[in-house]
Amino acid sequence: MGNIIMKLVNQCTYYKTVFGSPVMALMPEAWLELVASNYIDEYCRPFEYDEEAFVRYVNGAVVGFITFKDYDSVDFSNVIEVGIGYVRPPYRKKGWYAQLYNALKEEAATRGKKFIWSSVWANNDAMLAHAKSQGRRIRYIGIEERI
Repeated sequence: MGNIIMKLVNQCTYYKTVFGSPVMALMPEAWLELVASNYIDEYCRPFEYDEEAFVRYVNGAVVGFITFKDYDSVDFSNVIEVGIGYVRPPYRKKGWYAQLYNALKEEAATRGKKFIWSSVWANNDAMLAHAKSQGRRIRYIGIEERI
């Protein structure tokens, strides 16, 4: 099937897979910024091969994306999990990430999902504040020890 654009949701363009989509061109920028900001490390994966995506364009340019995985064939069939979300710095604080997330939320509801799961590092204050401003709850704290 390839990477056919399936639909436009909440002004965001849906892609069935990240491969071959505009996400691929922006992912290195996103990855480097997240690592430099200490919001992820080199052991985190940027995305999985079977993730889907919403992309936000402004005047024909890609300004951000959100990738996600639909657990439709395992025990977690009521879950959509966010892989990585990113908006380029000049476009932040303008509601673009909220549009991406709202498109994902609408898609999850269309698919009959019960909740969206996403992870964020504890030091990513901007993302935590954004999630809370949208009414999402912080429910999980991960603890690690590198050996």
